[in-house]
Amino acid sequence: MDAILYVVRTGCSWRQLSADFPPWQTVYWNFVRWEDQDVTQQIMDVLRRRVRGRAGRDPELSAAIIRPAAGEVQRRCAKERNCPLTACSLPCARSPWPR
Repeated sequence: MDAILYVVRTGCSWRQLSADFPPWQTVYWNFVRWEDQDVTQQIMDVLRRRVRGRAGRDPELSAAIIRPAAGEVQRRCAKERNCPLTACSLPCARSPWPR
C-alpha cells in the first residue's frame, strides 16, 4: 500500500519506485489486481464516509458536480467566435475551463 501511495504522491513511474519498497513488478501486480476487484474504490468510499462523518456531515454524498467534456466546451467556444475549426484551438478568455 505504501509503495502505491508513493507512486501516486510523487508521480514517478512504476520502474522508478524507490528501492525501499518491493520490486516494482510486485507493487504494480498488486495495484492491477486491486483495481480489477474495485478494492481502491472501496477504500476511497470508506475513507470518504469517515471523513464526512467526523466533519458532522452526512456520510453519503448528496450532490455531484458534472462538468461538460472539454471537447464540447471547445466546440461551443468555436461556434461563439465563428471559428472555422470544429474545435477552437485558440485561448479564449470567456472559456470557463483553463487551457
